[in-house]
Amino acid sequence: MSLLEVITKASANPSPVTSLSNYPIIFNPDPILLNLKPQNEGSNDTSLVKRVDGWQIWGTDSEIIELGQKFFKKLNRKLKNPNKFDKDEFFGMLNSYLEQNRSKVGISVGVIPSDKGYTHKLIEKLGFVMGREVVGLVLEACIVLELWELLEALIVNGLVEHSCSSNLVYNLIEKRRSDLMLTVVMAIVRKEWESQALCAIETATDTGLSGKILSLAKEASVLLMEMKSLIRYLGKWLKKYERFPQAGPCPKASSTLSLKACEWVPTLVDIVKCLGLVMDEHFSSLVLHPEFHEELRSVVGVVNSLALEARISCSIANVIENLRTEVKG
Repeated sequence: MSLLEVITKASANPSPVTSLSNYPIIFNPDPILLNLKPQNEGSNDTSLVKRVDGWQIWGTDSEIIELGQKFFKKLNRKLKNPNKFDKDEFFGMLNSYLEQNRSKVGISVGVIPSDKGYTHKLIEKLGFVMGREVVGLVLEACIVLELWELLEALIVNGLVEHSCSSNLVYNLIEKRRSDLMLTVVMAIVRKEWESQALCAIETATDTGLSGKILSLAKEASVLLMEMKSLIRYLGKWLKKYERFPQAGPCPKASSTLSLKACEWVPTLVDIVKCLGLVMDEHFSSLVLHPEFHEELRSVVGVVNSLALEARISCSIANVIENLRTEVKG
């Protein structure tokens, strides 16, 4: 059977994962490759492919795999009878598993076990040691025990692979958790943005490209990297006009005092138009990308404040206009 036939057969008949892969994590290649030796060193064989001996998983990698296998078997056994498996027991198992891995790799978490977000911090720092099968089983436990905050932590930290996402979305639909479905989409969009940004940067640094293409690549990389800075910059101008509503461009100072920079100060109208253009063009990406949320919330707060002042000012202006009309009448 060819490799293509094996892949086609496996994809046509998907089966649930019941055992852990022999190689669930990414290994450190240095000790493995340095230990490989040709089977027949004195052979005159000119073949490009030669058999080697000495394949062995060394040190920390083998210990991490062993910890994962034990945790997988224990959790799999517990999930077969979920009625006798509660949240406290699950958190105890998961924390113990991640703490053992922490001692193996020597990573500091920065919080103590009694802290509220201890498990989430362990996931953030040590999630990379969890193989695909272990993550899939932990996701199943989160659905069964309805541990939505932990599930969100797994999604946000990029531990939910594409192979798990379709089944996860189906389960979230059944549980009516549309908020977490959106989080899954956000994580996918974030990966796409990161991939596109890295692609643009790599293209921009490729010396083999022609001048026109290289210039276009540099422009694309700058646009992708500076979008957040642009929104923050526009937000700063909005805050300045909120604090100092009397401020504004002063073109007379440019000619009278030779201060050319006074001509460069944007008006509030210019800022709002520019910000509106950015929002209209990139709204879906900005909303789904978590890194923009803080900036967007800040801008929304300032805009709401300015809008309230504008409504009050309009009311006062209408009163003044009515009084003027009555006086003239």
